[in-house]
Amino acid sequence: MSQDLLTDRVALIMGGGQGIGAATAWALAGLGARLSLAARSAQNIDAVTASILQNGGEAIGGVADIADEEAVDSVVGATFKQFGRIDFVLNFAASTGTLGRPLWQIPTEECRHTYDVNVAGPMNLARATIPIMVEQASGLLAFVSSPFGDRPVRGMGAYGSSRAAVNYLSMQLATELQGTGVASCLVYPGITETPGLESFRAAFAQGGS
Repeated sequence: MSQDLLTDRVALIMGGGQGIGAATAWALAGLGARLSLAARSAQNIDAVTASILQNGGEAIGGVADIADEEAVDSVVGATFKQFGRIDFVLNFAASTGTLGRPLWQIPTEECRHTYDVNVAGPMNLARATIPIMVEQASGLLAFVSSPFGDRPVRGMGAYGSSRAAVNYLSMQLATELQGTGVASCLVYPGITETPGLESFRAAFAQGGS
């Protein structure tokens, strides 16, 4: 595969400070893409951005909580100002929320936080980036999700239902974007060794499955 396959293409990665998001950032940088990375942890984002720059890549980093609409708008604005376009929008930001307990036992605030990150967050991202990509008549939104959104599993109520919502959101956007040159899709990365995996392991060990 050519190392300049994605030269001049711009990828905005939410949740790019660790795990699959960081690995994706390194991979895209290796293909020549210019990157804008965002996450809640300044330390993580700074580290990934620095590693890409040190290896000859082009990247900027910003701190943003995807559930914060103004923060997302700020990151998208900075990305467009720096690069003049956005070709790929990849969302890895997520909250597992409370796992291993019946849905009705999860406090409202905890459910709300899971939905703010996993559902309102992608909506914030779509709202801020789609106008730019429609104007370009090209672009791709990829929402990382999970099979937990396809079928109910004990102990996964808040997380699974939030994933079901974002799965529908992606399909809805794909339908509404037909003919614009912009596409929306879901990505199921499967089981990966990331910090979030420990939450799932603990939930299933407690009988969540």
